[in-house]
Amino acid sequence: MTTHEHLMPPTLRILPERLVNNLERARYQYAVRMQNIPHYYTVAKTWADHKDGMSEELMWTVWEMRKHDVMRPFMGREQHYLDVNGFSYWTMVPRDEETMLINRQYCTHGAYDSPFDAMAHQYDDSDRPWRAVKDEREALYAPAAPSGRVLDVGCGTGLLVDYCYLQIDRERYVGIDPSAGMLARFALKHPDYKAEATLLRTTFEDYETPLRFDTIVAMAGSASHVTGVGIVEKARHLLAPGGRAYLMFYRDPAAAFERMGIEMPPLAETPEGAERDGDYVALELARDG
Repeated sequence: MTTHEHLMPPTLRILPERLVNNLERARYQYAVRMQNIPHYYTVAKTWADHKDGMSEELMWTVWEMRKHDVMRPFMGREQHYLDVNGFSYWTMVPRDEETMLINRQYCTHGAYDSPFDAMAHQYDDSDRPWRAVKDEREALYAPAAPSGRVLDVGCGTGLLVDYCYLQIDRERYVGIDPSAGMLARFALKHPDYKAEATLLRTTFEDYETPLRFDTIVAMAGSASHVTGVGIVEKARHLLAPGGRAYLMFYRDPAAAFERMGIEMPPLAETPEGAERDGDYVALELARDG
């Protein structure tokens, strides 16, 4: 596949809330004896229901993980992983065997190896007159019209917050992006948005939450980067009744990436119904109340 081809998304993944909660709330410790593979692990004795070295809840979590995991190479062999909210989880035993240990590490595969990391420090910069840039960006972000609980997909360096800050309640905002560099730039500009629950290093594909949002936006071409799931389908799933999504795709991806000076990655198909908006095409959708 060349970088100019588009990817067709698989079926929407919906994980049980109990599974996500168990993985995120477990107590993890660093694997000090495996410095060549930095990761953390949790064992049965740290789970609330443990007894005699066993945990029924951890056991349930392991079996449930195996219903949704994917295969990737690991040390010369294939390993099963489950990616959730920026972390990869796995066990070290065959899938038909019981275990009382779950490993976790920050996602490092695919979309998390972001080309935007290297340019994050200058992503907001422009050699054009500042007033012209300000007016252009205000016009670009105005249609987002964020209100209520907001999910900012591909939030990058926080440009939505820069230009719509009067409309955004920080306590009801979640920004997600796979680029650690872009999120670091965001947090540097807006230190009051640094809370773990507010800025998450994750792809939209791996994002799991019980929250439902009044506004979901994917600005400035961010929607084109969602290749592992149908962005329209998942956005509808995450919208609250009466909620609204505004999704922007690249109109001319090759030209956009040439301007940014980075190699164009595989991108998603632009869905039918999207309308031209300058250098982008935008799709607006709503969930009935």
